[in-house]
Amino acid sequence: MNPKCAFCGRFVSWKADQATYYGSVTDCEPPDPHYFCDRCADESKLEQLSKGRPYQAYWLEPDWNREVADELGFVKEDYRWVRKDAK
Repeated sequence: MNPKCAFCGRFVSWKADQATYYGSVTDCEPPDPHYFCDRCADESKLEQLSKGRPYQAYWLEPDWNREVADELGFVKEDYRWVRKDAK
């Protein structure tokens, strides 16, 4: 059985864009990954571009969030996004 998109519920392939959120201190295992269909990934990318900053709540980043960071000039440092020119 294929996974579903975390936003719209459509079935996606196992190779679809995915992300893992940070868990809580009470979790025994890492949280399950969230999968994203192409349409929802594109919408999320456009939303984050309009906000001017990549989303911070991912342990394992989705591809669209890394693309947003590259386009806006952010790099990952100490588990958070910072501007390249602020270093």
